[in-house]
Amino acid sequence: MFHLDWKLMIAQVINLGIVVFVLWFIVFKPLAKKISQRSQEIEKGLENAKQSQALLDKSQKEYLDVIMTAREKAKVIFDEAEKSALKEKEKILLIAKEESEKISKITKENLLDEKEKIMKSAKKDLADLVVLALEKTLGKAAKDGIDKDLIENSIRDIANTKDNG
Repeated sequence: MFHLDWKLMIAQVINLGIVVFVLWFIVFKPLAKKISQRSQEIEKGLENAKQSQALLDKSQKEYLDVIMTAREKAKVIFDEAEKSALKEKEKILLIAKEESEKISKITKENLLDEKEKIMKSAKKDLADLVVLALEKTLGKAAKDGIDKDLIENSIRDIANTKDNG
């Protein structure tokens, strides 16, 4: 009633083994390597962000130190002359505030630039991986039909939709 064709079954097992082998060594291993590299770059970016935050905290501490110093100087100067103390205090506070704002602005710009570079790189790498995976999966016949610009635009559209949504 039930007849098993052992030749066909062995051929199917061999075919499955070949497909798994090809997928593992041509697609999954390079993809895992790229993901690992990207993770390392992101971790490096996060470490840079932490360092920038530490620099910002340090500048804020310095800002507070400058304010404290300015208050002490203002108190000493106030004993000598009230007018000169007020002028000196305003000058020191203005300089400290400007420096803090400059450092904060530079740090924020650096963080945004780093984030933008990482995102652009990730999008490009993703497009390359999609093209590579399609080429490897579909073979040489589909190579001419794969449009890298179309894939990059699609990824960009998806990212923009995600960012706006």
